[in-house]
Amino acid sequence: MNELNNFCAPPGRSGDMPAPASPGDNRLTMRLLALPGLDGTADLFEPFVRSAPHGFEVATARYPRDRELDYAGHLEIARRSLPEDGPFLLLGESFSGPIATWLAAEAPAGLAGLILCNTFVRPPSWSGFRHLPWELLFRRPVPKNVVRRRLAGRWIDPEIVRAVRTASRTVAPEVMAKRLRETLTVDARDALAAVRVPVLALHSRRDGLVRPRCLRAILEVKPETRVAEIDAPHMLLQIAPREAWTAIEAFAASTAGRPASLEADPAPAASGSES
Repeated sequence: MNELNNFCAPPGRSGDMPAPASPGDNRLTMRLLALPGLDGTADLFEPFVRSAPHGFEVATARYPRDRELDYAGHLEIARRSLPEDGPFLLLGESFSGPIATWLAAEAPAGLAGLILCNTFVRPPSWSGFRHLPWELLFRRPVPKNVVRRRLAGRWIDPEIVRAVRTASRTVAPEVMAKRLRETLTVDARDALAAVRVPVLALHSRRDGLVRPRCLRAILEVKPETRVAEIDAPHMLLQIAPREAWTAIEAFAASTAGRPASLEADPAPAASGSES
């Protein structure tokens, strides 16, 4: 399996990379590395990648489908996926928010900004849920009503249900269960406090999974975080990709020429693992 980043060209372009900006086009060229949600396949990023505006090169990290890892193990995979040159933005969706935060705290060369999409830096739900038999629950197809109530809201359609079920079906139930339990003990607040680049929080007003208190926890640690509220469900990048890109473009323009310092203090280690 290819766990490293895979650059994807926006629609209408050929080759592995987006075409360079044409002469006279003053829009910046920026790379963006996107870290996926709980399924870890990055397959659900397809609408987001397809909608990338001119001037962006989008990469996605992919996590193992058949290997149980704690957050530290996922962090190492994401670290190996970082672009070799910058500038670039780092986006963590849902499960990967803490991973993106830990990476950003390490101040990798070329990092211009951190984007946290419907995610958290402390457990998004009651830690006691880790004792539920998640392996058994993940052996069944994701129920349509769960997709509607928690992930897609009123925007649900057969394609969304099919995409979620297909992505989750390719990942071992034990792997999904391990990842979910990791979220229930995570604490990335110290890492967020250590992040020196600008931070953008993409927040869905109708998120049925990650509650508003998760955003409040981010703002308590990093009150200067820029917040883009979008009328969308948890699956923001899949259902409202153009609105997400509008916010990301404005954020990227404001971070141009502001890569992370190479002399940042040592970053806090990943915490909250059960391993």
